[in-house]
Amino acid sequence: MIVTKKFNSREDWLESRTAGIGASDIATIVGLNPYETPYSLWRRKLGLDPAKEETLPMKLGHLMEDTVATLYADETGAMIDPDSVGDFIVYDDQAPHLRVSPDRYATRTDGTREVVEIKTTQMAIDPDNLPEWWFCQLQMNMGVTGIHEGTLAWLSSGRTFGYQHIKLVPEFYDFLRESAERFYVDNIQGRQEPKPINSDDILAKYGIGTKGKEVEANTSTYQACQRLKMLKDQIAELEAGKTRLEEEIKLALSDATELTFHGELLATWRGSNGVSSFDRKAFERDHPEMAKRYIIEKPGTRRFLLK
Repeated sequence: MIVTKKFNSREDWLESRTAGIGASDIATIVGLNPYETPYSLWRRKLGLDPAKEETLPMKLGHLMEDTVATLYADETGAMIDPDSVGDFIVYDDQAPHLRVSPDRYATRTDGTREVVEIKTTQMAIDPDNLPEWWFCQLQMNMGVTGIHEGTLAWLSSGRTFGYQHIKLVPEFYDFLRESAERFYVDNIQGRQEPKPINSDDILAKYGIGTKGKEVEANTSTYQACQRLKMLKDQIAELEAGKTRLEEEIKLALSDATELTFHGELLATWRGSNGVSSFDRKAFERDHPEMAKRYIIEKPGTRRFLLK
């Protein structure tokens, strides 16, 4: 049976989402979220890393949901379900750890009931090439709620509105659900650690590393080092050529601030206003005791050098 649970506060709603696998997690689990890895999601779910703080863009996106929903309704004639406004979760009582929070329910002019996923973004969106993580989220929302029709509605840069109707793809939803179940059982309940897949994962797992420890490169890693050396040499050569051309152009500008060719503006070389800066060394010299109160130790970093 499909269960809907509403919350009196956004804080309670946000906390409830950490207890299971949500639609916003699924693209990460299947490797289609460019902003998070399975390893970082695992750490967050287990409390090894703090929960994501609500950033201003996230807060604005939540506040703009009504606006984008209204734009969608005005554009298509769909009726937004007023009961879907607010914070709630939906889950199947047979799998309560799989929980979703659709942005809105709506009814199209032909009577079709649908899930509407709302996005605000600075990206330019191609309706025929939607972000994969958006698609995964909507598929999960539709699959768990049992509603087979959905729409992605978005507002880009505050001035471009668009939408795309999308049907549930049962085979793909089965894949998402199986992946979510496996992640929940193996990685969350079983605490099996997902494999780190980028340098941020490595830093989260090992910190600044084990001083003096060596590891023998395999053939693939050795070849990667050789290719990187070649690329660095090519980049250095291009940077040197760039510097030479810039110097030639600056010599042509002389005391002028604009360079033109038959009326076309080619380049500018303008002065900037002076800026004020804090002289830390002078402050520490003149007020050593006060300076100590405001000096903090920062953790070390790992510097990558190709030999």
